[in-house]
Amino acid sequence: MENQVEEPKTPQIFTFGDWKFSVLNDNEEIANEVKREIENLSDSKEIPKEYFKGLKELAEPISPGSQIRNIRTVSRACRNLTQITISNSVISIGEHAFKHCDSLTQIMIPSSVEYIGRGAFCDCRALERITIPSSVASIGDWAFDLCRSLREITIPSSVTSIGDRAFNLCRSLTQITIQSGVTSIGVLAFSGCCSLPQITIPSSVTSIKDGAFYMCSSLREITIPSSVTSIGECAFDDCRSLTQINIPASLFQSIGRDPNFVRKKLGLNSNVNIFVDGEKLEHSDGTALEEPVPPQEPQEDNILDKQ
Repeated sequence: MENQVEEPKTPQIFTFGDWKFSVLNDNEEIANEVKREIENLSDSKEIPKEYFKGLKELAEPISPGSQIRNIRTVSRACRNLTQITISNSVISIGEHAFKHCDSLTQIMIPSSVEYIGRGAFCDCRALERITIPSSVASIGDWAFDLCRSLREITIPSSVTSIGDRAFNLCRSLTQITIQSGVTSIGVLAFSGCCSLPQITIPSSVTSIKDGAFYMCSSLREITIPSSVTSIGECAFDDCRSLTQINIPASLFQSIGRDPNFVRKKLGLNSNVNIFVDGEKLEHSDGTALEEPVPPQEPQEDNILDKQ
C-alpha cells in the first residue's frame, strides 16, 4: 500500500476589526476557540491577555485596527510573528505584550504610544530595529531585555526614565542615543551591552543606578555630566576596555573625595584614568583595593522565569 501524503491544511483566516491573521495550528479545536474569542470581542477597545490563549503560531503581517487603544499580553506564544504595524490609536503597549516573539525583526511604534510596559519586547531575539516615538514618556523595566539582535536605539527627549534592565543583554547594540530629557538610568539598564563602544549621557540625567553599564566590555571612555547627583554601586564594573572616566567635582566630593574609594564604588579597573573636572587624579601609592562586589550577572533562564 502506497504511503499517502497528507495535503497541507489551509490556514484559517480571522479578522478582528482591522486585525487580520492566520491560525497555523493544526488543532482545529484551538483554531475555532480563537475564532469565537475574536468574535466575542468585536466591540472591545482593549486586547486582553487571554486573547491568544492556546494559539501556538501566528502568521504575519498583523495590524491592530483603529479601534484598539491598549495592547496587553497578547502574543506569548506567537513564535512566527515577523513584523507588526501598530495603529496610531494605540496609547500603551502593556507588560510582556510581545514577549518571546522570537521571529519579530522590526516594529514601528506610532506617535500615539505614551507607555512601553515592563518586558514589552523581552526576549525578541531577532528584533533588529525599533523606533521609539517622541510621545513615549517612560520605558519600563525589562522592556527590551534579551533583544540580542538589536543594533541601535534612539531614546527621545520625551522619555524621562529608563527602567531597570531595560536594555539588558542587548549584545549587538553598537549605538545608543539618549536625548536630553532622561533623568534616571535604571539598575543594570545597559548591562551586558558588550558591543557598545561609546555612549553620551545627557546633562538632564541626575541618577545613574547600580550596575547601569555593567559588562559593557567595549566601552572605552565615559563622561558623567555635572547634573548627576547620585551614582550606584559598580555602575561600570567589568567594563574591560574602559581607560578613562570623567567625573564632575560635585559628584566626586559626594562619593568621598578619595580615588581609591571612587574606583571601588564604581567598579573601575586599576588602569582606568580618573579625571575630575578635567584634571587627572594620580593613582594612589600602591594600596591594594578590595575587589568590588558587582551586581549579580543576569542569567537568561532566571530572567525569563522571574517575569
